[in-house]
Amino acid sequence: AAMSHFALYESAPLSDLQAFLFDNLCVKQDDPGVMHTILPWHGGTVPCDGAETVRAVYSILMQATSLRDALDRAIRLGGDTDSVAAITLGIASARLENDLPANLINELEVGGKYGPEFLKQLGTKLMSNVW
Repeated sequence: AAMSHFALYESAPLSDLQAFLFDNLCVKQDDPGVMHTILPWHGGTVPCDGAETVRAVYSILMQATSLRDALDRAIRLGGDTDSVAAITLGIASARLENDLPANLINELEVGGKYGPEFLKQLGTKLMSNVW
């Protein structure tokens, strides 16, 4: 949530994300639990584990130059790539160039319950706090 807030509402570059997290999570930088969560991912495939997913997302956000690059990095990690990719692209879409292949959107459950129209409406509701 803090990474999403940073991407949406802060003007600082993504490279300042770590400082923002330390400042706003009200923790000390030498806290081993927090340091573990905010350290870059270096562990091979990502297990289905919340803290490890956050680390992988954080690492990708600190390195990616576009949405396609972020998606590529998430997939290359292996493991729980669907969670890592979904969270990363959700956050990165507020900041990075959208250079994703058109077929990823054009062929997204067109006419289905959770297709592009559903996602657009959901995004609008989330940003306007209308439920």
